[in-house]
Amino acid sequence: ATRAHDLEAGMDTRAQELDEAMGVHDAEVKDMVQSLELRIQQLLVEKEALQKVVDNVWRIDEEKDKFRITAMQSSEQVRKYALEREDLKQMLMRTRADFEQATANLRAQTDEKEAELIDLRNRLVSLMHEKDMHSVDVINSQKAATDLQVKLNMELDR
Repeated sequence: ATRAHDLEAGMDTRAQELDEAMGVHDAEVKDMVQSLELRIQQLLVEKEALQKVVDNVWRIDEEKDKFRITAMQSSEQVRKYALEREDLKQMLMRTRADFEQATANLRAQTDEKEAELIDLRNRLVSLMHEKDMHSVDVINSQKAATDLQVKLNMELDR
């Protein structure tokens, strides 16, 4: 009976030791679980932060592509404007040449008309001189006719 009692006491002690060990083990497991849950939370926060970084990288990459496209379009637009500018320059040069030719033609026509005008003026002066000469002849003829009339009248009166 002593032995059974000792055995029972030993078993109680062992059960108590096991309960204490299990309690310590349970506390350690709880600490480990809490530690793991805390680490999981930290990892989730880090994952979220990394996802934001990845999203920003993608956004930056998209913006860079948009900028590259815009730069290419701007470059193409600059080339287009340069070509248009060259075309306009050529048109201006042709227009200037046309204008200079038209101006030279007008000068030649003006010179020709001035020569015609001088010729007409000279002819007018000549015609006026002839008219004046005819007027003098008419006056002289009238004077001669009057003189003859006077002589005729004098002869008839005698």
